[in-house]
Amino acid sequence: MTTIPTGVKKNLLRSLSVAPEGFDRTCLMPQPLTRCPSRISSLALDISGRCNLACRYCAESATQPKNRPPMEPGQLKDIRLFMLKQGQELASFRLGSGEPMLNKPLLHELQRLIEPGFPVSGARRPEVFITTNGTLIEKDDIDWLAASGWNVKISIDGPASVHDRWRVFPGGNGTHSRISGIVRVLAEKMPEKFSVTAVLAAGSDPEKVFGALASLGVRRIELVPAVHEDPAIPPQNEDIERYGEFIDRYVERAAASETGLPQLVRFSNRVARIMGYDNSYVQCGAGRNFVGVGPEGEFYPCFRFIGVKAYRMGSIAAGLDSRLADSFRKGPARPWSERNTCTKCWAAPLCGGPCFAVTELFGPGEGEPLPLQCAFTLIESHGAWRLFDTLQKQSPEKLLAYLPSALRNHEKAYRTGQTT
Repeated sequence: MTTIPTGVKKNLLRSLSVAPEGFDRTCLMPQPLTRCPSRISSLALDISGRCNLACRYCAESATQPKNRPPMEPGQLKDIRLFMLKQGQELASFRLGSGEPMLNKPLLHELQRLIEPGFPVSGARRPEVFITTNGTLIEKDDIDWLAASGWNVKISIDGPASVHDRWRVFPGGNGTHSRISGIVRVLAEKMPEKFSVTAVLAAGSDPEKVFGALASLGVRRIELVPAVHEDPAIPPQNEDIERYGEFIDRYVERAAASETGLPQLVRFSNRVARIMGYDNSYVQCGAGRNFVGVGPEGEFYPCFRFIGVKAYRMGSIAAGLDSRLADSFRKGPARPWSERNTCTKCWAAPLCGGPCFAVTELFGPGEGEPLPLQCAFTLIESHGAWRLFDTLQKQSPEKLLAYLPSALRNHEKAYRTGQTT
């Protein structure tokens, strides 16, 4: 376990820990988690085993083995056979550990594999989510990604002055000039399927980061705080306070229905949860219906654990080890209702509990959440409540924009007479 970065000011966390007036979490409590055999429906593939950058805040390099082999094409065929034996329809593939564009042939092989239907002909085509640093994307790749139907996310930390401080090539040169044009083109070519993630490290101004990304035409922006063993890298106390001021301004802009305001992904998800959608006792399905697959076919709960042998839980060849999976679910992946800090938190249903990987690899111990992560979540939750309360009283129809995507698409189809 590592020390808590910066030690979030107690008075700051204490003020955020007070529920906003009128908020009642009892009506937002999710359905209990069921105790049933694991049925994998989503796979995260580590197809490259490595990255071509040397980002100064990289959490993976701090915890995972530095040398992992790339995934071979045969592994995709083995995955197909595994899903056929399991009899489970696959909902999604996620590609993001290391840099997936280092193994472009396997990306194209995956697309060929799922085009006719996976795992059997006639099955629903699984969604593919790829996260890349963008530095290896060429013109042909842009055209292919735009036509693929995949969900593409590029990691970019805002303006060059911020981005190039952290995201660098092994020689130390920044990468902003290499990817900013690619971000602009993809944002134009595939606005509904494209998004970016910006990591907020020490000294990063979220207002400037958000503005720089919006100027590139990006419609969906995710801001996440850096997590690292070095306590000087994650956001400091003044950065947390500045994030709160940024969210306050974002709420004002969203309430005023500012034209062209990009979606702040994490914030929008919390608004949806205030309306009762997607609430859960866990933040994600890692170790339950979702597992990470290492380059040699071994199973781990998610990307962040790949290669960390203590969390290995089977393989494609041997199947998911039910004993190890159950142990993970009862321990590191236990619901927030079984965590001391979370049970007392008003915003737990809007959060879903801590990220299992962050808690295990960087947390204070005993499964307790990282105070830094709590501070960002509470700031967003307070802001989400203010926006919901404002729109509910003034323009409730505008809340439809915050419905989960599946419901939003159905609502749009209903209004246009395409469904009943």
